[in-house]
Amino acid sequence: MRAERAHRQHVVLTHNPSSIEPGQTLQVRFPNLGEHDVIAPGSFFISFALNLKGKKDEARSVVPNIGRKIIKTFKIYFEGNEVLSIENYDEIKTYMDFWLAKKDKARRVFQGIDDADALKLRVASKGATGDAGKTAVAKTFGNRLRIPIDFELLNDIGPYHQASLADKLEIKLTFNDKKAVILGSTATLAAAADGDYDYSVTDIRTEWDQITSPALASSMRSVYQRLALPFTRVFEHRFMSISKSDPVVNLSVNAPSKSMSKILILAVDPDDRKKFHHLY
Repeated sequence: MRAERAHRQHVVLTHNPSSIEPGQTLQVRFPNLGEHDVIAPGSFFISFALNLKGKKDEARSVVPNIGRKIIKTFKIYFEGNEVLSIENYDEIKTYMDFWLAKKDKARRVFQGIDDADALKLRVASKGATGDAGKTAVAKTFGNRLRIPIDFELLNDIGPYHQASLADKLEIKLTFNDKKAVILGSTATLAAAADGDYDYSVTDIRTEWDQITSPALASSMRSVYQRLALPFTRVFEHRFMSISKSDPVVNLSVNAPSKSMSKILILAVDPDDRKKFHHLY
């Protein structure tokens, strides 16, 4: 255990291009950092302004945890090689966030983990109301939201030191369909006027906390010399409907890979939409 005294600053860069539409893929390459610059663990994220389109349902809103739900596919490349690929990112990460402690959820309002009234205020839904706390959150963040970047090299191993690597990390995010993002004010209205709903993402920024420290940079250079990043792929193998009355359900797994670490089974009950899982 040790502490390091060094200069720390929050860096904000506007992405080019700075806007994107549903179904499109955002490609983010890490910027050039100085020889002694590192990124504080867990501080790197992508932020954006969410703009809802359509005038027929001005009371429409967005789904909870929109910072996760807005992304369909999440991929990270290193030295041109894919090292992390997550299909159905929205479903998997939303499920994982469901198990966060209450205090951890409270820290993620920027990500869009909040109740319906607070989210309506943030996207300026017609007739939206809230108490003083929700109003303060809406005033602070508005329609600006955050996409967390969960990757071990940025969060778990230590400060990220770009200069020690032969190539940069590259992130590719495919944005979700509007149906996974927008909530109609009523089920009937949403079904009847689905074509009137749409959204756009603008003012895309990459943000991180940067520390300038020769000692930290040297330390991470030593760590990276022993570093190995295994390729991780999370994909949807099969989708099927089953009856709740069936006493046994047989599943066959024929994954196109040389190794497999776990199987995650997510199920949706159409009666109450609550999700449950089994993890092997």
